[in-house]
Amino acid sequence: MDPHSAEDGRLLQLCRTAFHAEHQRQFADAQRMHREAVAGLTKLVDDAGWRDRERKRVARKQIKFHATRVEILRPIVEGRKAGLDVVLPTSLSMQESLMTVAPNGRLPIGLEEVWLSDYTANKAANPTAAPVADTTTFQHLLQTPVPPYTPTLDPSLPDVTYHIYSSGEGVWPVGHIFYFKAKSMNESRETLYVLQAPKRRRYQIPLATLHRSTEFTSPCVQVQIEPVKPESQNSLNLAMMKGRSFTLYGASKRPIVEKSDRVERKWGNRRFHFAGREFVWETAHNPAYPDTLYEVEKSWPKPGSKTGKREHKRLGRRLVWGDLKTGLKKVGMIHMVGGLDQVFVEYVLASQLARLAVIIHGHD
Repeated sequence: MDPHSAEDGRLLQLCRTAFHAEHQRQFADAQRMHREAVAGLTKLVDDAGWRDRERKRVARKQIKFHATRVEILRPIVEGRKAGLDVVLPTSLSMQESLMTVAPNGRLPIGLEEVWLSDYTANKAANPTAAPVADTTTFQHLLQTPVPPYTPTLDPSLPDVTYHIYSSGEGVWPVGHIFYFKAKSMNESRETLYVLQAPKRRRYQIPLATLHRSTEFTSPCVQVQIEPVKPESQNSLNLAMMKGRSFTLYGASKRPIVEKSDRVERKWGNRRFHFAGREFVWETAHNPAYPDTLYEVEKSWPKPGSKTGKREHKRLGRRLVWGDLKTGLKKVGMIHMVGGLDQVFVEYVLASQLARLAVIIHGHD
């Protein structure tokens, strides 16, 4: 769908508004708007020409999703149920997440990263400018070192689990688009996020995009994937096990660069900075398993290493980890500690799903 087209833009706004109404517990209005979205998207598919394959593909997926929401909302609108089991993530829930201060006064780390990226960009553009009005609130981010984040999280909060499912389809002229859906913990397994990874045959995956299921046409995080040297047709397993660096673009003004300790080697640790703090993705002994995320107190080059290996001292408990599954559609689970804000969740989820896309579909 083309957001620059007046017709498509109106439909996209209708689709977003329906989910915003759900978030605001305006269930009757939400159900009505979902029905209108289904009707509008169906007309778009019927009227689209043969050259509009991409518009039709996206519209058909949206039709199914909105039709499902109509049925999910039915018992609530009819008074047989009090509310939703799962409130789907939207841009509205992201804004609310960034405004939620923990009981101990801890700010959301996503808000800290957004503020710090703005501050750094403004300082670089105008070094002599007066401090911004809210510098006092974020003064701790200008310290060296920045106070640690992990110890401020409430350990009594329950962990959050995303169930990961994989699928794909052939799309002309791209080749294939592979999907990784992050679904909810409840029995209905509602889709919360979808990572799309387009791939042409005999080419590596250059880019993957994470979308909220409620805003399927606009990504919340884009992951640029560093290529590796191609292997022979007989060494594809070796190629998919080669680690690589990621560059993520999302809510922050600056890209988040996950730099691999070693290049052209087996998947290993990747390090990045977020809100002035260092984090590391530690790779399991079997690289096919999801990484584990820790905050780092300090890191240093490993003595004697000729390939760039680094060592580090962890700071507190793990923040993200996962399990591998070998089912036909379900491929794993990603777990996170409670208390992470939506911006940070979306960054780390995009990273892990992009890595999964490379390992499963990255080379042919």
